[in-house]
Amino acid sequence: MTLLLSYNGTKSQLTAYFAKRLLGHFAGSEKGFIVVYGTSTLSNKEGLFDPNLSTHTHEEADTQILLHVLDATALSTSIRYIYVWFPDTDVFLLLIDLVATYTVQGLM
Repeated sequence: MTLLLSYNGTKSQLTAYFAKRLLGHFAGSEKGFIVVYGTSTLSNKEGLFDPNLSTHTHEEADTQILLHVLDATALSTSIRYIYVWFPDTDVFLLLIDLVATYTVQGLM
């Protein structure tokens, strides 16, 4: 199993699979849901992010996640809470700086 998960191709395929399954799960939800994986950004609702941001060349999604948080709060005044899930501490540290630097209320 360790060998399987250490291969970058497998990680990319698993990430894409889970992202698409999560989008399917939230398809009928009233809550907006955005996933960032590979070079793609997808959501379950129109208008949650700038369409110009739907593809990117970031090697990792870390900074892309922050960009979408800022973009979502700029596009909509009706957003009350933003939940960000991430598997590493890099994004957590970047989010601390984001909240300290910008007015992003309700980030969880």
